[in-house]
Amino acid sequence: MDVDMQGAQEIASRIKVQLAEADRMLKDKKYEQVLPVFMGLNKLLPPPGVAIQIYQCLGALKRWQDMIPYLEQILSVPSISRNAESTKLRYLLGLFYLKYEENAHKARNVWKEALDIAPAFGHRFPSVQSFVSSYDAALKIKKDALDPKVISVNLETGEFAVSLHRQNTDIG
Repeated sequence: MDVDMQGAQEIASRIKVQLAEADRMLKDKKYEQVLPVFMGLNKLLPPPGVAIQIYQCLGALKRWQDMIPYLEQILSVPSISRNAESTKLRYLLGLFYLKYEENAHKARNVWKEALDIAPAFGHRFPSVQSFVSSYDAALKIKKDALDPKVISVNLETGEFAVSLHRQNTDIG
């Protein structure tokens, strides 16, 4: 066996042991202790890595803002991204975009994808359906001048308010 292959097998074996220990800690609800382990492992593994486990830890620790890059990583995997089950993750990601980044455009995009994947998503979350429709209508009127402002977001209830006003483009 060549040296490179043996080294790769040793690394894979260590990662496997770390994953087993981290999974045990996750089951024991030791979220604070296992989170750095998962974050380290996530850098070594191909997407989605252990982003789902990191998402679980951050959710249990109520560190919502920190979840954004891991939700994006999870949703970047085609087998997950186009799955109807991904709509819940997309719903949360849209709320987080509104709450923590004040980015209505990103929220609209992720929710539009959810509606395209699973049209029933709009029936489950009518406020999202209404927001996407209103946003799209506003874009058709004056795309370059649209300046959405996030007014409020309640993560507990999922309620949000966004103003879709246009920038003042008058000169003089």
